[in-house]
Amino acid sequence: MPGGGFLALEEVSGEPEPGPFRNEQPGLLLLAFRISKAGRAGAVEALARAGVALEHETRWTVYVRDPEGNRVALSHHPED
Repeated sequence: MPGGGFLALEEVSGEPEPGPFRNEQPGLLLLAFRISKAGRAGAVEALARAGVALEHETRWTVYVRDPEGNRVALSHHPED
């Protein structure tokens, strides 16, 4: 399907193992989504309302953790 996409997330039982924000081990460590620069403030506000803390922030990207401890990025890179 042109321009479409699909993302499946599966729930598992148990508690995630805590890990550092930056991790040198191989594996799925980051999932990034594109947002517009204009939508960044609204996304941050929505995360705060949902009780999701920002893990890290750069000029273009905000990072949070999903319930399993994986890093998730919302980025408008390289849009200035």
